[in-house]
Amino acid sequence: MSFRGFRIAALDQGIVSGSNFLVGLIVARFLGIEAFGLYASLWVWTAFFNSVQFSVIVSPMMSLSEKFKHANSFYTVIFVNQSLFFLTSLVLLTLIGFGTAYIYRAQNVNEWLLLFVLASGFANLQDFLRRYCYSQGKEIKAFIVDFINYFALLLSLFLTEIYLGLSLINVFQAILFSSLLSIALFFFSNRVTTDFSDFSTYHSKVWQTAKWLLPSSVLQWGNANSPLLILGAAYGPLYAGIFKACQNVMAVCMVFVQALENVVPRRFAVQLMEYGVGKVLQSTHKLLVQLGILMILVIGGGFLLSEQVLVAVYGDKYTEY
Repeated sequence: MSFRGFRIAALDQGIVSGSNFLVGLIVARFLGIEAFGLYASLWVWTAFFNSVQFSVIVSPMMSLSEKFKHANSFYTVIFVNQSLFFLTSLVLLTLIGFGTAYIYRAQNVNEWLLLFVLASGFANLQDFLRRYCYSQGKEIKAFIVDFINYFALLLSLFLTEIYLGLSLINVFQAILFSSLLSIALFFFSNRVTTDFSDFSTYHSKVWQTAKWLLPSSVLQWGNANSPLLILGAAYGPLYAGIFKACQNVMAVCMVFVQALENVVPRRFAVQLMEYGVGKVLQSTHKLLVQLGILMILVIGGGFLLSEQVLVAVYGDKYTEY
């Protein structure tokens, strides 16, 4: 990746992370605490399937793409796996939606369940397609696809709140609309060629990479999201909403961390080849110190100014928590 590609990748990830951060704040502020708790408890499963998708499909695609980027059979395996994963996730998300509604005794399940399943499935499909652009070295196309997706999503949420008021249903409608718009743009501007020769060979190579990543991805997701699920199951959507809303404020740290994901690993690889291990260790130490200072400042500020921060972000309704 060229220096220009690095800058585009960093800007793109900044848009993705920053927009997800803003969406969480907007939905928490205007949806209502209890409805937001239900939304958060449902959407956390989108993150689960995204984590699985990343480990079994995206990561092998990214790590093997340079070696097989001219092999249509390799990308055929990737797209077949993604298609099967997409359909399987829709079925499992339907069961999860029913289970969550039963635990929370949610109302009007038939009105939002299908929208949740489709919004979740297509949001993860959109994320796969943006990663595909990166594996092809098409950073500008990835940026455009993401920009359209998040611009449409944020605009939809703002207009809906102004003219109708946010509800669980139209939040899922906005996510589904923006994802479909971005996916349509991808297929309009990209040609995907299939080739089923040597399918089993490439499938084996992909699985050899994926099988080591899947357990760690599931464990990482469980470690990050089990408090929300346990709290919601024990005390209901109100407390799940409170927990997630407060967690969202501190997630500003992750905006910076995730913005580095498309840049730092490859830059460190270049340093390793050109200057050796010592330079990489020096850069790693410097980066960790900078991120550590940033997180200490954010967490310390949140601790000392928690009430003021919650009022500024969400209004008065969260301050008692």
